Amino acid sequence: MSNENTQDNAAVSYWSKFTSWASNAWKNNKLAIASSAGAALLVSSLAFVSLTGSDNQDTEQAEGQSIEQTVETVTAPVIKVDEENNAVLVADETDAEPAPVAEEIDTVIDSPEEVLDLISSLGLSDVFADEVERLNSDNINVASQAAKDIGHDLANGISVAEDDSLANTFFHASYDMNANVQAAHSIGYQALHGLGMDSADLDLAEEMLNEANNNGHKLAAAHLDYLYKIK
Repeated sequence: MSNENTQDNAAVSYWSKFTSWASNAWKNNKLAIASSAGAALLVSSLAFVSLTGSDNQDTEQAEGQSIEQTVETVTAPVIKVDEENNAVLVADETDAEPAPVAEEIDTVIDSPEEVLDLISSLGLSDVFADEVERLNSDNINVASQAAKDIGHDLANGISVAEDDSLANTFFHASYDMNANVQAAHSIGYQALHGLGMDSADLDLAEEMLNEANNNGHKLAAAHLDYLYKIK
């Protein structure tokens, strides 16, 4: 029992000394201990903030990249209106195929081949057999004169019903081939009197009659004198 008491007393003595030392150390070194503890706490806090901030930054960057990719892949719709002013959503115009360009149709008769087609369509190939033969000539002057002669017959009702409008078509075809002087005079005369057209065209008449007169047509001067009296 004495040994046990001795050991208990020794333990109590040691504990008393430790608590006494700790108390004295705290009293004498309050500032140093508090500073050390504060520094340790600050370091721990900074490390935690750094780790969480890095995670947040990575998350924000990933979200930002995702948004940018989404913006890049999304194409803004194109909105137009129809004939009734209703909004219509149209697909991206950059992907739309260009509208086909309509092929222009030549409606002007200004070549021997086109004159021949016109004569055939009118059923007058036999009536103007001589002119058809000349229209097949390789000489453009011969073909042009043939077209002009057909116009003359139509304008005067020779071998065919009189038709000033159709005559005008052949006169223009002849003139377009090689600036035929006789065709120029005939166009000017018709324009002066409004033959084969809705009304007289004095500007066209003056232009064509002057050209015919300048190239030696004998009747052009008299028609020009009349033109200047009424213009």
